[in-house]
Amino acid sequence: MRVLKFFGFVLLFFLIVALLLPLIMHDEVETTQSIEIKTSSMLVFRQVNDLNNWKKWSPFKLDDPGMTLNYKGAKLGEGAELYWTSKGSGEGSLKIVKSEPYSLIQSVLDFGNHGLATDEWTFQETENGVVVSWSLKLRELSYPFGKYFGFFVDGLFNPLQTQGLNNLKTLCEQADSEINVNREKKKARYILGVCDTLPFNARHEFLKQNEQALSNYFKSLRYKPDGDALLVLQAFVNDTYISCYGFPILDEVKESGRFNIIEIPDCEQISAEMNWSETAVDEMHQTLKLFLLENNLKVRYITEEVSTETENKVIRISYCI
Repeated sequence: MRVLKFFGFVLLFFLIVALLLPLIMHDEVETTQSIEIKTSSMLVFRQVNDLNNWKKWSPFKLDDPGMTLNYKGAKLGEGAELYWTSKGSGEGSLKIVKSEPYSLIQSVLDFGNHGLATDEWTFQETENGVVVSWSLKLRELSYPFGKYFGFFVDGLFNPLQTQGLNNLKTLCEQADSEINVNREKKKARYILGVCDTLPFNARHEFLKQNEQALSNYFKSLRYKPDGDALLVLQAFVNDTYISCYGFPILDEVKESGRFNIIEIPDCEQISAEMNWSETAVDEMHQTLKLFLLENNLKVRYITEEVSTETENKVIRISYCI
């Protein structure tokens, strides 16, 4: 009987301690892990800012056949949402609430009955690449079990954060060389050329059809253009553009028939350039469109300019914003 009383007192003691300890534990806990990746902040930022990319590196096995994923809201960045359902991981959601290219991403994690968490990513460029930090903050921890969960959060989440960052490092450092995007102000220019309204994919055929005629017209004027030919595209409706192809001019030049002087207004522009190929052109347009989307920018007009001054033809694509 005395033994039973003794064990009863011991059990009661540990029960009281177990109930008292959470009272002195924090309501919020945070765990952070960092890694240096030898690439640009833009490349790493894009892997995190687009929730569709998380399957490539996330430690949470989002490619598990037993998990159902549902994407809602914005395509990427602020407002993008991911909902998951899984037998092993339960239900939850992740929503990006703040996205500052290419330095900060903040998200809210909703684990349903298990509470909320704040997910934060920072990207700090260095001489060798970028330091990526992944922080997870749990708040409003419930008493008593939520408090105990918070106490063990480092042991639970640090290995997952480390795994995710290592996966991200491998993915980004093994990626193909990215296309550099430059941002600058451009003064107004004038070209002498020809214009038409046509689909985006018909622009290069339009160029070929008018290239020789435009060159002959300049010869007839005995006027040397002030640079390489360029194609100017201004959105019209759907995938149709007002397309103008011509050569830059410095002086007033005689207009005739379909050959007219066209003003290219001054603007701030983003641009990229590569050795010319159909694939390179498509890749640059995709990169520049992604930059517009990430930075919530709208395009006024597009220019494509092919330079023949080097051994290989170099194409420069610019989006006026």
